[in-house]
Amino acid sequence: MEQPLYRLFKYVLLLKEYLKKLPKYYHERAKCYILLDLNREALEDLNEVISEQPKNAFAYFRRGLVFKALKMYEDSADNFMKAR
Repeated sequence: MEQPLYRLFKYVLLLKEYLKKLPKYYHERAKCYILLDLNREALEDLNEVISEQPKNAFAYFRRGLVFKALKMYEDSADNFMKAR
């Protein structure tokens, strides 16, 4: 019989793989992170969205906001231009 912690670990890995197929959830979580001022976490999620959906203008716009909050102004401007 599997240990409960091992089962939980397997579940988390499966969930992570499942979520990769659903960029919308990463995008929604990134929006929450932005509102909570958790910009590094938001950046990770937005990078996932953009890797799966390279033409997602909303993701580029929000990533521009995150870069601006992190005082990474060149990256911010680049993302705002891609969002146009």
